[in-house]
Amino acid sequence: MTNRFSRLTALMAFSLAVLFFTPFHSQASVGDTFIIGQLKYTVLSEDNTAKTGTVSVVADSEVQAAIARGDIFIIDQLKYRYRPKNTPTKNNTVKDGKISEENDIKDISGDITIPQTVEKDGYTYSVTVISDWAFGGCMKLTSITIPNGITSIGGAAFHSCYKLEKVVLPESVTSIESYAFYRCLSLKNINIPNGITIINDAAFCCCWDLEEITIPDSVTEIDVAGFAFCYRLKSIVIPESVTRLGDAAFLDCRSLTSVQFKGSQPEMGEKVFIYCDLLNKDFLDNYEKNK
Repeated sequence: MTNRFSRLTALMAFSLAVLFFTPFHSQASVGDTFIIGQLKYTVLSEDNTAKTGTVSVVADSEVQAAIARGDIFIIDQLKYRYRPKNTPTKNNTVKDGKISEENDIKDISGDITIPQTVEKDGYTYSVTVISDWAFGGCMKLTSITIPNGITSIGGAAFHSCYKLEKVVLPESVTSIESYAFYRCLSLKNINIPNGITIINDAAFCCCWDLEEITIPDSVTEIDVAGFAFCYRLKSIVIPESVTRLGDAAFLDCRSLTSVQFKGSQPEMGEKVFIYCDLLNKDFLDNYEKNK
């Protein structure tokens, strides 16, 4: 009896030692976030057997959340935060209860390359989604390289990235959501991947310097204000696959001189080409007659 008790005691002691002294692997769980460099990742899925998963990505910046909360607003390429009048803040200017926030808002800058995969706690995560407002308001961002494997660019993902000049989109992207590149004032050209079917509302609206855009044969619809206020856009070819142009799709594209339909003229919304004053009068007359 004594020997049996001794063996049981020893077994319990061993079990406790294993429990308390074996290293514990604290891998991220779905919904957890982690930061690498200037980018923040959120775990979307995991395979604990293969030690793989997927993540979404945003900038490691305070700007997007503050804009979404309404704490920050942007006027003339300056960020402002609401505060009581005469609030003392170093290196900022108080005016009408609003303070210019050039120095005290955490932001990212320069050229950013999103990696195809990231490593965390022994797991390999594929980056598949750029979240809503991911880089919105990051006004010092100049270029972004997006890897193959990204499938979705969220709403307002690059909203008000005023200095963004270059974007490389992989063919894996199948969704560009509303306002994704709204007010990217310095963006000169962009490739739209062949898997995109809809140019969503205002996706490229107010890209003032946009000079060149190629719409692939996969696109079936250009939604409301999709390319409105692209002041330097000179020509556009609408593929046969496009069946509808939404309201104000090319509103005030004031340098636009040529629109070519590869197929028959698609269904037209209201004011699709209004204020495109350099377009041929015969084209505009025909557009009005057939819309």
